[in-house]
Amino acid sequence: SDDLLEKSKKATVSQTNTFIKIKSWGNHCAGLKTDGTLWGMEEIETPETENPEGDERRTPPNTRPVLLATSVIDFDAAISYNNEDMALIRTDGSLWVKSSNDKGQKSLPPYSFAETIFTLVGAEFSRVALNANTTAGIKTDHSLWMWGAGQPGLINGQPGPYKAFPPTKIGDDFTRIELSSNLAVALKKDNSLWAWGTGKLFDS
Repeated sequence: SDDLLEKSKKATVSQTNTFIKIKSWGNHCAGLKTDGTLWGMEEIETPETENPEGDERRTPPNTRPVLLATSVIDFDAAISYNNEDMALIRTDGSLWVKSSNDKGQKSLPPYSFAETIFTLVGAEFSRVALNANTTAGIKTDHSLWMWGAGQPGLINGQPGPYKAFPPTKIGDDFTRIELSSNLAVALKKDNSLWAWGTGKLFDS
């Protein structure tokens, strides 16, 4: 019927702009949609209420979606001490990092350009990952680059804490990269999986 056809059309439209990547860190979360919009959540102030016993209690926080950026193809986020760091790549391949740069996350010496605003770091990137100390990016030619104050073995396999400013090239033929606090896991074009650092791949 016409009614069923109209419902089918609406369902199709709603599915064409779905979330393709989500991330939660600390008390925050964000999601990237197929149309390149990056969304987060912001808290709406709610008044305190009194329960029947007379104790003041804060009602559960109400939140609403907020648009963070447009024309985004990839992003990542992490907690860096008391700061919330975020990195994103736009459709033109430009890589932007929002951080206090306390560990050189912006590919600059620590605490230089410490304003917590999005700062242009580089061009021709397709993937990004970060943790509290280190940022990693894969370029459109599939080369992997890392910078910041990496934990032992994280950047370029160095045995001790290693600082890379500007970015250090790790290798070629990479397609995906993920970082934990002290472990990097990456996928290559031949679907081989690589890991390095001091973290455990599997917990017993």
